[in-house]
Amino acid sequence: MDNLEYELYHGTNKESANKIVKNQLFIPGADDDNEDFLGKGVYFFREKQHAVLWNLKKAKDKRRRNLSYKKYVLNYEIVGAKIKLKKSNFLDLEDANDIAKYEKICKRFEKEFEEDEEYKYAKHKDRAILNYFYKKGYMEDIYAIRKIMGQNINTTGLNIAKQMQREIFCIKKPDIINDIRIVNNVEENTYNNIKYISFY
Repeated sequence: MDNLEYELYHGTNKESANKIVKNQLFIPGADDDNEDFLGKGVYFFREKQHAVLWNLKKAKDKRRRNLSYKKYVLNYEIVGAKIKLKKSNFLDLEDANDIAKYEKICKRFEKEFEEDEEYKYAKHKDRAILNYFYKKGYMEDIYAIRKIMGQNINTTGLNIAKQMQREIFCIKKPDIINDIRIVNNVEENTYNNIKYISFY
């Protein structure tokens, strides 16, 4: 099967969510969050709970700790969307074939991107490499990248994993995003459990 379709979730504040849905448009962010994962792009999670976790991180960044469920749903939303693309336009960094292909690209242009100013001063070199490849047009046929990444969580029990694995999608070509809508937030009990294990 060459055609791929995914249902994805994006956490954001209520004002931004309403604007995204009204305009049926995602605009790649320009802040430092884009340096934390897979370079510049529009970010989504495969699971709704992970979008809630992201919203809690943003609340914490604004010193809004221990946000009650009622205050959370007044201030934050989850935007659902679908992406459709061909496998040839998708880089899956959990797939052995795609990893090998990407590694070959990195080796081919290694001397070149090492001279790039963003790469030289970047905190996250791997993200800077991706930004460089797109800036130079070397990966313009890759519209989306997928990676599973760990997020530290607040658990103290024995034999409990210290990280939650999150499936992250970085969309490099926003016009593959469609069916943009507000989706129901998680229920209060689930929200409280997510908050319990999150960043506090």
